Amino acid sequence: MAINTSVKSMFSQFQQQYEASQADTGMGSLGWWPDAGEHQVFVTNLSVEPGTFRQRDGLELDGFTAQFEYQLIEDSGSPEEPRKFQGAPFTLPGNPSQTTDDKSKMRCEIETRRLKGHIETCLNKSTNDLGVALGELEGILANPELSIVVSCKCQYDTRNGRTYRKDYLTKNLSS
Repeated sequence: MAINTSVKSMFSQFQQQYEASQADTGMGSLGWWPDAGEHQVFVTNLSVEPGTFRQRDGLELDGFTAQFEYQLIEDSGSPEEPRKFQGAPFTLPGNPSQTTDDKSKMRCEIETRRLKGHIETCLNKSTNDLGVALGELEGILANPELSIVVSCKCQYDTRNGRTYRKDYLTKNLSS
C-alpha cells in the first residue's frame, strides 16, 4: 500500500475533521460482493489516491479516495480460492472546511466516521491522526508476515430503484 504524496499533504487540512469524528463500524461498480451480512475477511489492500469530492450543487473540491480490498476467509462459492472484493470507496475533500452545501457536509461527516471505523478496527485501537494511522496500516499490509482479519458487515440499501453497497468493519479478529 503506497499513499500518494499529494494525498498525504492533504492530511494536515483533513486532520481536524478526522480527529473530531466518531468511528462508525455500522454494527455496481464494485464488482462481485458477498451476500448481505457479516463475513470474516482478510484486509488485503488499501488504496489511497487523489480524487474529487463533488457537492450536490456541482462544486468540485480536491480530495482523496480511499478503498479497502478484502478476501473472504471461507467461501462456499469458491472453496479452492476464496474470492476478493472491493469495499465501497470513501471520497472525501482534502479540506472539509471548503464544503459549502449542508448535505455535502453531512456526507463528509458520515464517510469520515466510516473511514475512521475501518482504520480503528484494522489497527484494533483508537486513532486521532489520519496520516500516522494510514502509515501504520500501510506497514502492516506491506509485511507478508502480518495479516489483518476482521468481521466485515456487507450492507445493501435500495433507494429510488438503485442499490447502494456499504461495508463496515465491525470487529478485529486478528490474534
